[in-house]
Amino acid sequence: HSGPGLSGAGHLGLEALPDAELFAALARVRHYENAVFSLDEVSLDNTLRVSQTSIKEYKLLQVANLADELTSAGFELFAPCQFRLPDKTTSIVTPPVVEMTSQGPVLIEGHTRAFYAAQQGRSRFKAVVVWKVQAALPVAPRPFRDLRVSRQTIDVDANMPGFERSLFRNIEAAVHN
Repeated sequence: HSGPGLSGAGHLGLEALPDAELFAALARVRHYENAVFSLDEVSLDNTLRVSQTSIKEYKLLQVANLADELTSAGFELFAPCQFRLPDKTTSIVTPPVVEMTSQGPVLIEGHTRAFYAAQQGRSRFKAVVVWKVQAALPVAPRPFRDLRVSRQTIDVDANMPGFERSLFRNIEAAVHN
């Protein structure tokens, strides 16, 4: 999440985000213009594939802090919500995003959150599932079990094998627009 740091989260209000608002924001992703969205539990099993090979160690620590914040505010892990900032604007905490393909689910956004859920012994995690995407995937997906934690910055081509920039789903820009 590229929004506010969580260290001062006690001064920010965490509030529910209606699914319809989240889905409307996601519909701004140009590859999702005719897509259908649902909020579902996704299995952390060998059917799940990922669009990157590694996650950053520091982001895993941020997700652990986010999970603590969500829990203490009474939210289900990765449920749609937003921080209300002191100036009354909001910053959406985007749930993981999974595209349903003919070969099964592919994690597009939220690799660190899914990895965290697996580390916590969960067999499922809450995600936005995107159906009826017409565009090809922006990468050659890999099995979830191949996802690794890295301390180093990894080149995009190494982290996202087969990456095609024109097919990239710019979810964060759409949601924070």
